[in-house]
Amino acid sequence: MKAFKLLATLLMVLISVNFVACSDDEPAVGTSRDLIGRWTLTWTKGWEFDSDGFKDTWDEADDGENLIFKADGTGRMESKYGDEYQFNWSFENNDFKWDYSLYNGCTTKIIQLDAEKLVFEITEYYDGEIDSQEINTYKRVSSAN
Repeated sequence: MKAFKLLATLLMVLISVNFVACSDDEPAVGTSRDLIGRWTLTWTKGWEFDSDGFKDTWDEADDGENLIFKADGTGRMESKYGDEYQFNWSFENNDFKWDYSLYNGCTTKIIQLDAEKLVFEITEYYDGEIDSQEINTYKRVSSAN
């Protein structure tokens, strides 16, 4: 009888540990405070369908833009061609949102954020289907906004 109680207790502990270990939540990649500052694009890779329906791909260095995230929830993109786009942003519980006009109709997800690196996954949809996807990697230039 003691052996049965011991086995039952061990089984309950194992089941409890398994329930605690399983989670549908994605691991946190950072906080809004980590995002504040100036970031410069270093690499881009992705794919899109061209006008003929062929899938174009790329995986290359890029230095065409800077993103500036301010603590007040505003920001801007500056391109090397002199263009500037203002946006508002928020980042809470791994949910990143912005009203960056160049990415209207897209979902943007932060997949890596630390002291030196920011990685966005940007997915564009057309008629409910994924039409293009790119992953842009930025390096931090400054922590100040």
